[in-house]
Amino acid sequence: MNFMFQQGDRVTHRNGGNYRIKKTPDHKRLEASNEPFYEYEDIASGDVWLRCKSEMEDGRFESAK
Repeated sequence: MNFMFQQGDRVTHRNGGNYRIKKTPDHKRLEASNEPFYEYEDIASGDVWLRCKSEMEDGRFESAK
């Protein structure tokens, strides 16, 4: 499966924030919806988030420059 982002990539959210991709969606599913998900970390705070692949790749995130 191809993913827009790879492990270790830095990304920014359109509303601000800088993040690092920790895990890609291969073999990972959200229990409630069975959707594949990314695991990503807020670079400033260290908080870790999970977001479904469809939302990560819909334009709200882009590769950091």
